[in-house]
Amino acid sequence: MGAIFIANYPRPADNNYKFDMDYYLKVHMPLQLKHHKPYGMRSYHVIQPEKETPYGTSPYVVQTIEFWDSVEGFFKALKEASQEPSDDIPKYTDIKAPFPIIGEIKGSWVDSTFELKH
Repeated sequence: MGAIFIANYPRPADNNYKFDMDYYLKVHMPLQLKHHKPYGMRSYHVIQPEKETPYGTSPYVVQTIEFWDSVEGFFKALKEASQEPSDDIPKYTDIKAPFPIIGEIKGSWVDSTFELKH
């Protein structure tokens, strides 16, 4: 099965942060795809969690989920691909140390009638 990488941008305790969503969507994510697609990045999905939910305050400002062919491809991209996406981070956020998660997909299901619209 493939792999998923999730970049979690944590909400600062003082709720004081910069995150330029327009730049992130129009510049950074296409840059990420340009450099990582050759290594197996197949899609990305950017989520802006609701701040307040019935479960409490979201600990994240933004979460980005990337689908990859493999965990190995992801790590190869980190090692071999351009540093340009990493160097771009300060241009859209001042949130320090986004919490990353990478793992192999062990199971999944998608309704055959589901259409991803944005």
